[in-house]
Amino acid sequence: MSKNRIYFASGFFNPFEIMVKQKMIKAIKTKFPDAEYFDPQETDNSKKFNPNDKDHGEELARAIYQDNIREITNCDILVFPKGTQDLGTLCDLGTGIKLGKEIWRYDYLDNSLTKLGRLGMDLQNNDVVNVNSLSAGILLGYNFDNTNYIYYVLGEGLSDNIMMRMKYTRLTTKNGKVEVEDTPLNESKLNDEKVDLQKVENEGYHLVSNPEVKEILGDSDLTLVTSVS
Repeated sequence: MSKNRIYFASGFFNPFEIMVKQKMIKAIKTKFPDAEYFDPQETDNSKKFNPNDKDHGEELARAIYQDNIREITNCDILVFPKGTQDLGTLCDLGTGIKLGKEIWRYDYLDNSLTKLGRLGMDLQNNDVVNVNSLSAGILLGYNFDNTNYIYYVLGEGLSDNIMMRMKYTRLTTKNGKVEVEDTPLNESKLNDEKVDLQKVENEGYHLVSNPEVKEILGDSDLTLVTSVS
């Protein structure tokens, strides 16, 4: 019988995230002691990555993206921490959901693990995802294999990440005008149609509540956010 392969989806960019991640890994290893594990933080590419490295940053970012997609594809189980604020983690989670992986959520408050269900949320051509809600990270991850043009707007106080920049095009607002940000890491330009920036400016974004996403995250105040079609 083959061993379960488990993917650890978690932020590791501050002491609190590191603490939660360490507790999560210990809990999952206790529950699945004979499994094989993949930790995105421990890859050679991740250890070498420096976003300020103009010579190798783009190359390593692409390699990290490919590492993570490959390992999520190959895993049996993906585990993530409840309440995470890391958009990269939520993108990983969305990708795991799309691929039908077994999803477990870790709660550091009571050191518990909960097995979750599934949901679906395919984006259409020229959709714009307003990443003000953390659940939007799941939406983008879920559409990792979508060949449509998909754009995102990053909410105030949220940090961009490789898993989004590699796949989608970011929109920014300058002097009241919506502009397409030049993102050299983007590789989703597979269609000829472009987003109607004037329509985005005029109509803004529609908020679409998705109770299943709230259930996945374990937070009642999060909303799935998409925009004009």
